[in-house]
Amino acid sequence: MKSELEKLVDLQLTDTKLRLLKAKIETAESRRAEIEQEFEQHAFSIREIQSRRDALHAERAEIEKHIAENKTYLERAERNLKHAQNQKEYETAMREIDAMQKQIATFENTLVEKMTAIEEIEEEIAQRADEINTIDAKR
Repeated sequence: MKSELEKLVDLQLTDTKLRLLKAKIETAESRRAEIEQEFEQHAFSIREIQSRRDALHAERAEIEKHIAENKTYLERAERNLKHAQNQKEYETAMREIDAMQKQIATFENTLVEKMTAIEEIEEEIAQRADEINTIDAKR
């Protein structure tokens, strides 16, 4: 009788352990789903930031193109100034030079702003990449 009672106690202990293991499995699955969702949210956020960075790089390239074009026009205006044969040609060349210099300065200021924004975004990406790696390690 005692051995049957011991077997019954062992069976009950085994059953309790089994229930605990099942509960751990169920909570592990839900926790895994939570981590996956969190990872996807962060990954989406990172992709969005990278997209903004790529757009800023494209804008920067466009501004650099405008600067190069305006410098070409500026050189042409300076040549026209050197070859001006009367007051009207001289004044026209001076106005062109002034306008081109102002446009170039405006583009250069915009370029600096874009470069600053790119640097900030790249810093954010670096910070967030560590965050993603941490979450990825939890996966």
